[in-house]
Amino acid sequence: ALPICNYDGCQGLKQLTSTKALNASSQPGMSEELKKLQQEIGVENNKDASFFLLFDNLSAQEVHSLPGKLVLKNLLHRTERRAIDILSYVMEKNREILQLSVGVFLHTVEKNMLEVVKSTSTHTRKLFLYAVHDVTLIPLLMVLGIFDKKWPPYASDLTMELYQHKRSQEWYTRLCYNGEEQVIRGCRSVLCPLDDFLSAVSGYVLTTEEYQKICFKKDKDQTKDHRSEEH
Repeated sequence: ALPICNYDGCQGLKQLTSTKALNASSQPGMSEELKKLQQEIGVENNKDASFFLLFDNLSAQEVHSLPGKLVLKNLLHRTERRAIDILSYVMEKNREILQLSVGVFLHTVEKNMLEVVKSTSTHTRKLFLYAVHDVTLIPLLMVLGIFDKKWPPYASDLTMELYQHKRSQEWYTRLCYNGEEQVIRGCRSVLCPLDDFLSAVSGYVLTTEEYQKICFKKDKDQTKDHRSEEH
């Protein structure tokens, strides 16, 4: 299984990614590299091992400062590179997969921002805080066009800020990833007009109802296919 957010909650997403993941894992050198890493780590008899499981295990070892730091760094780098290769192949240029991964969250962000813009109250909410897994953050970075082909470090943060110009009253967004300002895809500078920001992510936004409809439709299609095969 791929470490993708909503993977088990939406069979449609599982259906979309399974074939692409298999194709990615079958690329030249992939299976040989996995076997080599398994041997070096000492889990060559584990049939369920994947680059993701190995990377997760090695990351935990690094966090707990287990022995063999130089060897561990090398193994971490190699497993991370392959895990990123697979996720990029499966997700990065597939709008529907990215939609089902983070579309509902983007709709929530859009709704929060527009509520502030349209509010006439001086007591609007100042902060919205969300906690997510690294595998939710990766497709979000892809959508924003700022994914650097590196696995998000532990406790990574993505900050989206909303500003209003005092004189023009125009609204702007500012985005920082792990403390560094980012220019997202579709924006010309760090301070991006709100309309440009919303336009940049609009192709990936999904309401909860749209998300459930797509997932349900694909679940239904998959059930029909299974029934056809049985007959």
